[in-house]
Parts: sequence; C-alpha cells; structure tokens
Amino acid sequence: MKIKVNSQDNLTLKVEIRSNPEEKNDNRNAIIKANTGKLNSISNSIKKKNSEKALKPAKKKQVLGSKIHRDRIYIGILATKYFPSNSFGVQDMYFREFLGTIASYNGIGYIFSAADIIWEKNIVLGYKLNANGEWIIDVFPLPTVCYNRSFAPPSLVWAKDTVTRLSRKGVIVFNSSIGDKWSVYKKIAKYTDVADFQPESRLLLGHADLELMLNKHKMVYIKPINGTKGKGIIKISRKKNRYELHRAEKSGVEIYNSTKSLKIGWQKGDYPRAYLIQQGIEVYGDGAHFDLRVIVQKDAENAWQVSGIAARLGLDGQITTNIHTGGQANEFEQVFADRGCKGEDIYAIKGEICRLSLRIAEILSKTALRLGELGLDFIVDKSNKVWFLEANRKPGRQCFEAMDEESRIIALQRPIEYAFYLARRKLESKFQLS
Repeated sequence: MKIKVNSQDNLTLKVEIRSNPEEKNDNRNAIIKANTGKLNSISNSIKKKNSEKALKPAKKKQVLGSKIHRDRIYIGILATKYFPSNSFGVQDMYFREFLGTIASYNGIGYIFSAADIIWEKNIVLGYKLNANGEWIIDVFPLPTVCYNRSFAPPSLVWAKDTVTRLSRKGVIVFNSSIGDKWSVYKKIAKYTDVADFQPESRLLLGHADLELMLNKHKMVYIKPINGTKGKGIIKISRKKNRYELHRAEKSGVEIYNSTKSLKIGWQKGDYPRAYLIQQGIEVYGDGAHFDLRVIVQKDAENAWQVSGIAARLGLDGQITTNIHTGGQANEFEQVFADRGCKGEDIYAIKGEICRLSLRIAEILSKTALRLGELGLDFIVDKSNKVWFLEANRKPGRQCFEAMDEESRIIALQRPIEYAFYLARRKLESKFQLS
C-alpha cells in the first residue's frame, strides 16, 4: 500500500490509498497510522508557508473606477438597451459623438442603463470608449447631469422610478415626460396663436366619434396615444360608397361599407387600448406622402433654438414616414423644390415652421421639468398651410443625416451644452448655499 499526498497553496490535501488485495487489514491500518504523523507535518508546513505569504504586502492592482475625479462634471446618458459586445444599435454613432463633445468641454461622459446603477454605493457601471474605439465598462459616480435617452415608456414603473431615484440623489435629469399625444394636443389647444395649426383631433371612445370625424373629413388617422415609431397607425379614407382602411404594418387596402363594420375591422389589430382620431391632411404637391421633422433644443444659455429641419418621405403605399417603417430622410428645401414650390414660398414655409416650433416648445416646457429637446412633426397642405402633428421628447437621430453638416453638428452639441448649463447652475446654487 502507498499513501500519495498532493498539496496546494489553498491547504487542500488529497490522500490516495492504493492497496494490495493480498495484504492483511492489520498491516494496512498500521501503515496508515504510521504515516499520519507525516501528513500532519506536511499540513503544518503548508500553513506556515501561507501564513508568511499573508504577512507580505499585496501588490497594488489597477481597479475599475480608481480614476474618479470628484471635481469634474460627469454627464451620464441614460439608454434603454446596450450591447456590450459591439455597439448601442442605431444610437451608437451619436453616443460616440456625444462623448467626444463632453470631453471637449473638459467633462467626463458615459452611457448607462437603469440596471447599471448600484444605488447603495452611489456608483454606476457605465460604458466608455477605449483607445481603440471599443465600448468597455468602468465605474463612475452618479452623474452630475443625466441626459435621458431611454426609450422605455415613462408609464413603466421601473423607468419612472429610475428618474425619481436619480433626482432624489441630487442628479439633474433632463428630457422629462411631456405626456401622451392627447395631452399634448390639449395643451396646445389652449393657446389661440397656435391652436388653429393643429388638425382636429379627439379621443376615439366609440362608434359615434368615428362616424362624426368621417362625416366632417374625407380622411382621418387613428393613432395609439402612447404609440411610437409609427406602430399601430391606421389611415381611413371616405370614398363614394365605401371606406378604405390602410394599416402602417401591412400592405394592401381593406374595404368596408359602413362605419359600424369599419369600427369592427380596425380593431382587429388591437394595439394599445387608447386611441386618438385625427383629421387627415392632403400633403403639398404630387408624389409620396411626406412630413417634416424639426429638432428644437435648449442651448448653452437655456434658450430654445431650432437646430435643423428634415423632410421624411414615406415609401409608395405606406401611410407613415417613420424611418423605422422604411421612410427616407431628405433635405427640406429639396423636397419642396422637387414639387414645384417657389423659392420665396419655401422661405415663408420655413419661417412659419420655425416660429411655431419655438412657440410649441415654450408651451410644452411650462408643464415639463427640464425639457431639453423635442422632435416636432409638421405637414404642409396643398395651400401652403403648415400643420403641427405631434411632439416627441426623444427624437430619433436618423433624420439628422438629411441636414446640412453644420446643422447636424449643432443638433449633436446642443444637448451637451444644455447639460453643462444645468451643471453650472447646480454648482452655483451650492456655492450660494455654502
């Protein structure tokens, strides 16, 4: 019989006993007993060795977050989803430019989601770019200012809770909720100088609302009041003896002979339960349906500015112009010029859009805390009248590509400029209180 002893630094001892079947039990027991002293001796030697190791000072290791600068301004961009292995999806390029802009202002920027916050330690496992342009995780303090680019609906409890908890921790969060489509419509309708630029709209509560709007207008749109990206939108056109229904997610036309059968038909999709029914507008000129996306933002002095305007053209047969549903962005002036609009008329239309955009932003910011930017959608009818359709507090960035380079850069810089304005105000208030 042999006793094999394997020792490791963690004091694990493995004993392997190999015996010959012909050996007597008494001999085996005697040998094991004789070697017990050797095992104890080896064990004590290992313990002593590791004890001496423990007394030696450990080498310093570079740990995440060891370069936190308490005197610097941290701008955190709150995102809904992230892809640590490659990118942040459609927002990746813009997030990279945002971080570059933050660095140029001598600030420190990072991207994070609600799940990345360690509340009890007031730290965030955020994302930054390394020297090779790759996304890596690092430890950051809670941001001085949070730029909310999360597309989670504010109605979700965890989304609302994240913003609330950040605010309670002293973080300034901007881009708060402006309400759903119906509440925005009602807010604008209170002001006579802009109310007439909204298509007639009402909550769709039953058959009577559908019938009333179709008797007044040849075309209506039905929209989920909390819908985004063109999902769930339906267009209904009143013809001589029928009604034609188009869905945003489907091609083709559904035909109905009465408003009662029409109501049953459009509910087949049954997206969100609350809907808005809105007067349809015949778009300017001939060709595909198009609308205009205006980016209006707060600047470094807390003033609203129009950063850019882009046209969005829908595909043939599509009822929406959203980039997510196949729409394409184009230059504002070019789209009107292609449809035969004169230069002076284009100038007048653009001026009216800018005036309305600044006024609408002013109105909506009265009831929204720290609103930093808006995407406002307009349409121009065949008589050159401008109509305001809806507002988005977190406009997508894809339409920026249709803007001129100067406007695109401005639209990327202004949210960061506004973030630093808020940070300065926060620091000033601390100095005043101290």
